[in-house]
Amino acid sequence: MIRHGQRDEGRRISPCWENDAKVQALRVELADGHACMIPYTRIAFVDCGHGTDDSTICLRTDTHEVRIVGRNLGRLEHELQKFEVAWVKAVPARYEPDANDSAAWITNISVNELQSEMSAAKTEGD
Repeated sequence: MIRHGQRDEGRRISPCWENDAKVQALRVELADGHACMIPYTRIAFVDCGHGTDDSTICLRTDTHEVRIVGRNLGRLEHELQKFEVAWVKAVPARYEPDANDSAAWITNISVNELQSEMSAAKTEGD
């Protein structure tokens, strides 16, 4: 088991996201190996909720919703606000958080296609 915060040559500081001021799109990597790219220009709305144990960041485009769940997501939220996050992914199972660690810890990411208003209206009218 690898504990976050251990220095190992060649490893990133955060196992679940990376900062880059020059990116134009957010890469979202899912647990099943699927990945999608979301251009920052397509993000229409971001909703951030902070609970006692978990936090949630919800990104919406005109076609998809990306829900990021974890803890200590404040810094990630701040970097997303500046469009400076290159990629996000849930923490691999081989990592475990350090109890005193204040680093962002993503436990789950889901991507859902939004139903268009036209499709929803057609479904309701049928």
